[in-house]
Amino acid sequence: MANFLSTLFSRKPSHPRLPRFAGHLYPEPASELEALLTLPTGPTHLPGTLRALVVPGGDMRLTREIAAPAYALLARYAPAIERVVLISAAQRIPFQGLALSGHDAWRVPTGSCRCDAQLRDALLERFPERARLLDAVHDPEPDLEVQLPWLLKVFGEQPPLITPILAGDAADDLLDAAFEAVWGGQNTLIVLVTQLATGVSAQDAQRLTAQTQQAIEALDGTPLTPMHLTSRKPLGALLRRAALTPGARAHTLATGHSLSVADPTQARRMQQRGARLVEGYAAVALMS
Repeated sequence: MANFLSTLFSRKPSHPRLPRFAGHLYPEPASELEALLTLPTGPTHLPGTLRALVVPGGDMRLTREIAAPAYALLARYAPAIERVVLISAAQRIPFQGLALSGHDAWRVPTGSCRCDAQLRDALLERFPERARLLDAVHDPEPDLEVQLPWLLKVFGEQPPLITPILAGDAADDLLDAAFEAVWGGQNTLIVLVTQLATGVSAQDAQRLTAQTQQAIEALDGTPLTPMHLTSRKPLGALLRRAALTPGARAHTLATGHSLSVADPTQARRMQQRGARLVEGYAAVALMS
């Protein structure tokens, strides 16, 4: 097993990273993908500086209703954003520390986002042994890739530089230091991707989502458990960093679960498959 992982992690990435989940978790034809990416109209401004967004990953056909208000808000602040740090907890390959990407860009059907080599190298230098280039860990993880079409929708032909990060079995001090390094950076936005309350009943999803929303708005992740959300430890570190910022506040933009946001056709198909368990979604803006 050790030799397999060593070989897996030592593979040199190709440049750029090609789409892994197009045609599966979001449409592959660019025209169909564009049609899915609709931003709501209406009040989309909050006082202060946009520091971070919490958004759902997974199937865009289900999550778009929840993600769209977050990216509509980002559109108002887009002129000030030059860097986006994308972070989520790894779900498929176990590893220690933080996994960064060695690709020079990530591509989706509607375009490409260039990776921020300067920030990536700074993180590798700051956290030797604990942050590594592990594109093999990124390959089976969809949540960060699914955000790129939204970023391209908001920013158009000049998207910000991205730094994709997956958190493995990372100690709290590493996550705290990582967010300290990127929080409040010049023209930098953090986008944390997570599902809420996966594999539970709709009733339990609503209850756990309400508890998660309350914790986020209090900037205190300590009450949250792995039942509440997939990216519990990264979110906890993000909230600890936000709590240190004078005037920081969390604003919930939307919540739901996979059955509540499904269109009638999707809901019928899910029910025909006997789907009784759902996953929860939330979109939250952190301002200061």
